[in-house]
Amino acid sequence: MSNFLKDLPTKTKFRKIVKTALDDLRRGKPTSLEPLTLLALQPTTSLAQAKPFSARLLTFLKQTTVQQLKTLDKQFLEERFWNDLPVVEFAEQYDIERRRAYESLNQAIANLSDRLWEKEDALRAAKRAAQHNQLAAPNYTALIGVDALFTQTLTGLLQPDAPHVLCLYGLGGIGKTSLADKVTRAVIEKTVYHDVFWIRVDEHVDLKTLKLLLTDATARLGGRKWAHQHLTTRWQRLQAMFKERAYLVVIDNVEENVHFGDLIAFVDELVGPSKVLLTSRAYPTQFAEHGYQKISLDELPLSAAQEILQHYATVAAVPGLVDTVSAHQDDICAKLGGNPYALRLFVSMLSAGVTIESALQSLPTLQHEDTYRIYTRIFYKLWNEILTPSAKQVLQVMTSFAEHGATAAEIEQHSQLTNPMLGNVIGELRRFALLEQRGQHTADRYGIHRITNTFLLSEIFKWPTYTALKADTQAQADLIQSLQFSIKLWHLRIGREQGADESDLEHLRTVSKLGLAHQQLADKVSKLIQQSFHQIWSTAQMQKWLSLLEQATAITVDPVAKAALLRQVAYYLREKGDLQQSVNKFSDCWALLETLPISETHGACLIGWGETMRRQGENAEAMSRFEEALQIAERLSDAQLDAVAKTHIGLTLTDMHQKEAGIAYLQDALSYFETVQQLNPCITVLHNIAGAYFDLKQYTDAHRYYEIVVAYTDRPTLAKRSELLIIYGKAHLYYIDGNHQAAIELLSDTIQNNSALKEYADIYTFFQELVSNISRDLEDGVYLLG
Repeated sequence: MSNFLKDLPTKTKFRKIVKTALDDLRRGKPTSLEPLTLLALQPTTSLAQAKPFSARLLTFLKQTTVQQLKTLDKQFLEERFWNDLPVVEFAEQYDIERRRAYESLNQAIANLSDRLWEKEDALRAAKRAAQHNQLAAPNYTALIGVDALFTQTLTGLLQPDAPHVLCLYGLGGIGKTSLADKVTRAVIEKTVYHDVFWIRVDEHVDLKTLKLLLTDATARLGGRKWAHQHLTTRWQRLQAMFKERAYLVVIDNVEENVHFGDLIAFVDELVGPSKVLLTSRAYPTQFAEHGYQKISLDELPLSAAQEILQHYATVAAVPGLVDTVSAHQDDICAKLGGNPYALRLFVSMLSAGVTIESALQSLPTLQHEDTYRIYTRIFYKLWNEILTPSAKQVLQVMTSFAEHGATAAEIEQHSQLTNPMLGNVIGELRRFALLEQRGQHTADRYGIHRITNTFLLSEIFKWPTYTALKADTQAQADLIQSLQFSIKLWHLRIGREQGADESDLEHLRTVSKLGLAHQQLADKVSKLIQQSFHQIWSTAQMQKWLSLLEQATAITVDPVAKAALLRQVAYYLREKGDLQQSVNKFSDCWALLETLPISETHGACLIGWGETMRRQGENAEAMSRFEEALQIAERLSDAQLDAVAKTHIGLTLTDMHQKEAGIAYLQDALSYFETVQQLNPCITVLHNIAGAYFDLKQYTDAHRYYEIVVAYTDRPTLAKRSELLIIYGKAHLYYIDGNHQAAIELLSDTIQNNSALKEYADIYTFFQELVSNISRDLEDGVYLLG
């Protein structure tokens, strides 16, 4: 674990270190003294093995520090340590006394070491500041009763030879995140890690998501050159960096339903010398089997619980609150035990005006095995008696941002609250400890505690029955609002490529059907479907979604909404394989759109219509639709539509054996997708350009594009197919150049060692034909496929 950063010694001790290193330099031998870790890494960020301190010192002196020294100091250092000139000769050369020469040399070394020390100290201060900026603002004003656990965790992270993985585990609300935050800040002050990263996971985390989260958090390590690299490439480089130097990764809020096998695989690929600190509600036995250090957070003792009550009562600054809490602290602790978050929420209720008698009466008798019941009672009290409608609205919005939090602008957009009202609501929720700051700066992101989020999703988002809808206008309003928030939640999950749970999607579909069946709600629900449901579907449930969309289409009167629904139905029919029915729906959609002003929707309809025709083999008709879409893009100056239309025109031209013309359109589209950094369209277009060049037997160009596809795509099938085509193209070039032996060796090796080849019948046929051609050209004809 020698790649931990070392403590910077005092100036006096550092002078001796520099003198020793300079003597080693003069003698031409390396030194083991390595105090200038950060300075030695400037300005390079290379992962190459660091040179000995004396050699790095020489480079640094020549480039920087010597220029800042006095002329005589510089001359002394260069002559004595670069050129190995004895001090006696230096004294004679400059006609000074020998004693003065020694004094001057020592002063030059002192001046040099002081400048190096100051530069290293400044770099460390800047590193500490940068690492602190990676953390969200603390959501606690004090940590009480955890001093021993703090020391234990901090020691484990500071000792290089301690276990590489530490796990803080305990009940929800017990203070795991707060303790991890305080420990991480103390670690940063020690400047022992090259960098610190904090990633917060959610319930649906898997191995790929963990890698995405960490590569996003560490993007600055690789600079802009990492931006478009494939996840696998970035992950491999990240592993190398974490094995070369000591980094700290904090993985916060690991839930019980996380796949711990994936988590163990993730951390084991990173640690040594780097370390990982986990916070979790569970401590699975697999962790112990891997030698991870576990640190259990239990309920606080009575004295600590009472101190927490006093602390938050004081912070609330409500007259008489401290006295009230003091008088009833035994009764409060008997109800809540030593759960810090529950104690804090309870004080927030009292600070809002709830009487102590009413607050205590709302709580159940303490049952340690069911702490969630305590939180549910507190939340219901807050929800039903204290929170304003605007505060409730913001909390409902925050369920959509439970994982990463939301900016004030995002909250404003989804809640329809504007300043100063929104600012007041955020302040209200923060006072109640229902909203927490997650931003790296003063107030740029907010989130809700996992326990609060669980309460909202399980207790507040309850769907009314059809009977209740008929009789209760409030139930109707609640259905619409809940449906809106739930759709936003799924949009966000899909946007983050997390996928959506099928059972929840089925629930959402059923509720939508309930709304459609109710006369007063049908139009509103159909518009919600038109706006949102096209993003929430799966192949397994396609027929159910189609039924729902067609029902919504039938009851929608507004032509814009109806056209959008028709287009979505046509799209699903195409994916389902009903091409002619899809064409018919696109035609119906276009008939409605022709009565409306030209918009992007017209172009989208034409693109979808043409693509369905192309799949039917009606290339001429498809081309006509795509060209109309291109004309609309030009009229609207819509660059996105222009690129999409050119992509489809290019694909159709290649289908019609006009490869060169198709490539030209595809390359035009590619330049746009690259400019706006849309990776998936880029990969699709790159693959089709490569395929067109391949069909033209221009294998050099085909290789170039296929290699980019392999580097960027995370679709294994597409990557494997591209790799096989690259091999075939290389073999074909060998064959054209007359190097039959190299071609046959490459083909034979692939056939023997690549089991995936026979999965791609067309590529396997290419291999067969080329081997047959080569065997005919060779006199003995022995190179035949078995």
